[in-house]
Amino acid sequence: MKHAPSASFKMSDSLDQLRQMLRCRRKPEVESSPEPLDESTPLLPAHDIPPDALPTTSSRHVFTLSIILVIATFGLFDFTMEGYKKLFTIYLSSSRPVGKGMDPEQLGYAFGGSILASIAIVALCFQNVERTFGPTSCYRSSLLVFCALWFITPFIGSSHLSLWIEMVVMLILRSVTSFSGITCALLLVSCFNYTV
Repeated sequence: MKHAPSASFKMSDSLDQLRQMLRCRRKPEVESSPEPLDESTPLLPAHDIPPDALPTTSSRHVFTLSIILVIATFGLFDFTMEGYKKLFTIYLSSSRPVGKGMDPEQLGYAFGGSILASIAIVALCFQNVERTFGPTSCYRSSLLVFCALWFITPFIGSSHLSLWIEMVVMLILRSVTSFSGITCALLLVSCFNYTV
């Protein structure tokens, strides 16, 4: 019966190969010159000195009106997104006439299902939608849809079944608009930065 080579044998072979590759790539040591070098002479010739990796730019060129507007709207968007997430949970779990009187277990199922659906939607659709319409249109539509969610929220759920359907749809829209808003804001900042 023939035995397969052990993992330690394979590991030692790959370590030997790595050592051989490193030996081949080492540069031969430069022989020291008999006379000492003056410290004022450059080590590299003038044509081999690389330019500065990061050129200096003024803050006037970095903080353009477009970048300031994207950062400001994104800050407001993120602030309201967190507020909506907290208030929507409180609204759903509060007792009826004020809220919808849902148990924490039901909320967990609704949030979990909406997150799974949101991940699938974003993974399958977002890249194609962003390429087709561009980051500016996607960012604007994310802001518009999210503003609409704030106004629609108090009117969800006239019956038990419609409550579940509307709640999950709203949670999916919230997650998708949050993701697309963050992604498009980052794309817009980088686009505006390179065009300046």
